Amino acid sequence: MPNWLFILLMVSAIIIILVIVVSMMANILFERNAKKDVNQLFNDSLEMSTERVKKEDLVGLPIPVQKWLENANIVGKERISSVRLKQKGRMRTKADGPWMPIQAEQYFRADKPGFVWIAKVKMASFLRLS
Repeated sequence: MPNWLFILLMVSAIIIILVIVVSMMANILFERNAKKDVNQLFNDSLEMSTERVKKEDLVGLPIPVQKWLENANIVGKERISSVRLKQKGRMRTKADGPWMPIQAEQYFRADKPGFVWIAKVKMASFLRLS
């Protein structure tokens, strides 16, 4: 094998390994920062509220919302302060782009409005968008 071909193969292998390592490190840093954001979002809501929704709490809301909440039997139930949703689906980055599988988690706070959305989109076999 010619010397230049060996060098070209080695450089290509190093670039591929470098791309994989950088991608893995970026993924680890993203997940660490996302967990920090989630912890910060819920930092002062660790205590569980036992407060219940009262009929008076619905006063002032639009009539359709009041009716919907009453039909959902929300009155008398514990007040919700936070939610975590897990999502699976497909998304694309352009209107005419290919559909890519996605897994996501979304964290909400209702008592102190805020949310964190953590999504992982599989763009190719070894390439993920986070």
